[in-house]
Amino acid sequence: MKYVAYDRLLHPARASGGWARFCIGLLVFVVLGLVLNTSLAVGMADGLSRLGLLPRGVNEFAEGRSPLTLILLLLTFLGYIFALMAVLWLFHRRSSLLDLIGSLPVALRQGGRVFFYSALLFALVSLVPSDPDYPLQSNIPLGSWLVLLTPLLIGLFVQVSAEELVFRGYFQSQL
Repeated sequence: MKYVAYDRLLHPARASGGWARFCIGLLVFVVLGLVLNTSLAVGMADGLSRLGLLPRGVNEFAEGRSPLTLILLLLTFLGYIFALMAVLWLFHRRSSLLDLIGSLPVALRQGGRVFFYSALLFALVSLVPSDPDYPLQSNIPLGSWLVLLTPLLIGLFVQVSAEELVFRGYFQSQL
């Protein structure tokens, strides 16, 4: 049985397939990803420490106890996206991350559908009463939460995109 949509995703990968190439690319991805991830983390922590926003620098970043450090942690996943771009170009002669997504209009349409049903499920689950032993309470004032919402969503988008591009894009298409 042939699945046309999946075949479109696999087509760009066929020319550069093979276990040896995939394994070497995976090894380079892991090493380069860790180097870039760590460099981003140390660089951002050092820069913000010099500005007085992270008084304890990398130590404060590693603990991740504030919204700022969480945003920074999520943004360090950019290192893995850059490492994946390098591996795609060096080992598979693929020039774009879009090769890992497939048809962009189809991906956007399917993503919109998933978003709709996820929001609907979230709304339904929100209607279920909470456990009386654990009453709902506000941890962050609404104004602060709204200020943090956009950068946190951007960071979350970066982190989720990195995982999806690697596991659902690179692994599935190259294997």
